[in-house]
Amino acid sequence: MDNVLLSTLEVEKLKVKYGEYFEPIKSDNDFMTVLVRLKGIGVEGDNPREFFDTVKRLLEYIYRTENGKQALILTQLIHKIRIQSKFFLTDNATNVHQLCDLILIQFNHSLKDRVYYNVLKLLNYCDGSLGKFNIDSVLTPRIDNLEGNIYECFNIKLSLELLHTYLVLNIKDELLKLFSDICVDWYKFDHQVNEKIFEKLLWYAFILNRDKEIKEQITQYDSLIRSNRWGIKFFRYVTKSFSETGYINKEKLLLLINSFKKVKGYSAIEKESIIEHILKRVKEKQVMIGVERLVSYNLPPGDKLSDINQEILINLAVYENKKMTKIYKVIQVEAFSHPKREDIYMNRHFLKKLIEENEPGYIYVKEDRKANPKEEIESETEWFKWPSTDVISNPDDSNDSIGLNEKSELRKRGYQITGTTREQRWRILQRIVPDIGLKKVAYTIAGNVKLRKGQKDGSEKFRFAITEWEYDLAKLKKKYYKKDFNWPKT
Repeated sequence: MDNVLLSTLEVEKLKVKYGEYFEPIKSDNDFMTVLVRLKGIGVEGDNPREFFDTVKRLLEYIYRTENGKQALILTQLIHKIRIQSKFFLTDNATNVHQLCDLILIQFNHSLKDRVYYNVLKLLNYCDGSLGKFNIDSVLTPRIDNLEGNIYECFNIKLSLELLHTYLVLNIKDELLKLFSDICVDWYKFDHQVNEKIFEKLLWYAFILNRDKEIKEQITQYDSLIRSNRWGIKFFRYVTKSFSETGYINKEKLLLLINSFKKVKGYSAIEKESIIEHILKRVKEKQVMIGVERLVSYNLPPGDKLSDINQEILINLAVYENKKMTKIYKVIQVEAFSHPKREDIYMNRHFLKKLIEENEPGYIYVKEDRKANPKEEIESETEWFKWPSTDVISNPDDSNDSIGLNEKSELRKRGYQITGTTREQRWRILQRIVPDIGLKKVAYTIAGNVKLRKGQKDGSEKFRFAITEWEYDLAKLKKKYYKKDFNWPKT
């Protein structure tokens, strides 16, 4: 395309909309020049403000020209930058609006579903500091106007990403409605299913309690369900455990859940939703020996009554007497739980009525924590603990053994204290973290600190190195830490 002429009035309107220093792109050649600059910003990885402003110019040009090829190239590049430099476009509200605007454009048919898919992924992986806030405030009011363009592509991969969007937005009614629409229109999707798509469909059906329905819909279900993909094998194990004749090996299930947390191809919110639903089903299947009164002083420190929001149907034991040596019967009753813990709660008035209805049988009500405060034990479903750099051993520091085993990996990639500046080390760490993961990097550095502190007069002798390592840990925390494990004590 030749130069895109803009009148003075049009330029002024753009400056009002995007800021007085906004410079609109005027041609395809200019677009490519700015695109190359964006790639450089991503490689440098230290100027998010310039990143947001540059993307703003590129997205505005695409919206003005409706060029699908440029939209595809740009969204693919932004994805790479997100992974490499952890620049999340969702941290900028204007960019979120612009991404939404792209879905209103009817691009060329061969490009449209791919552009929409990239846009949704950029919106859904909103892991930055302001991402969730901007998604809730910008995307939520607009999703109804965007959903039609997305769904009418009848692309199963794109529709799955739209399910993901509703999961991120926590709009459960629309999530269920969209899944139902997919089932109704399944004849348009069936031929698109491969193992990867099948795996995602299984888990969305699972969290929506529609797994039986999807089994009837997919033509190749019987062959695909026998796949060796880890996620499908995990699904088979989970659903077999929850079947009427199934047995829940809780220890094995929790190990598999921890393995699932490391599986690629799922966002944090998808993994969290799947795991919460698995644990909910565990609570519903096992026979509960007792319950707690739903009062604030019975909750673990930091929890509020509003956090106990998971409604479940439990199997509750009714004993012959207070000795609790023999179960008289098992009753199904509604209860409440925290999505990430096992404790089961009931409203005091409902519990009182339930006890009266089942007399002379005995229902065990756990002693109020106010009367008998107990030390909190970390839930089995918590994420791994961050390594401690304290020399004094701690029974919870079982993960520290990972640290020194990974030492050579960082050194091999150029990370060391001797002969490097903080800026040089930071650039190296930014390349390493996406490759081997924050956990391994952190355990390695923490292991180095513990090794030096553990030597005679080590804290003084290696004071400079320890200071630098702990500086790097602090910077890693600020940049990458998402509160999904306990931070190291230094």
